[in-house]
Amino acid sequence: MERTDNRLAYQGKIQAYLKEWGSEIDEWQDKVGAETQELIADLNNKRQVVRAKLAEIKEAADDRWDAFRADMDQAVSDMKACVNRARQNFD
Repeated sequence: MERTDNRLAYQGKIQAYLKEWGSEIDEWQDKVGAETQELIADLNNKRQVVRAKLAEIKEAADDRWDAFRADMDQAVSDMKACVNRARQNFD
């Protein structure tokens, strides 16, 4: 039961990140110029990767969950770095 609770808590955390990042990306999209269009595209691509990994992790069997979590952690780390670069450009 604890493992299931941990999985659900982890998935909830990722969903909260996606919601926060989505709001920021939408706001930045309105400010984007030609020079920052590539950054927005990169953000959207990384967001799609995180969404896809989240879908995989939700369906993962217990014995595969740890491997999926490692992939998710890397995707989230990549997304965070990209969001931080964007924050420097837009804030």
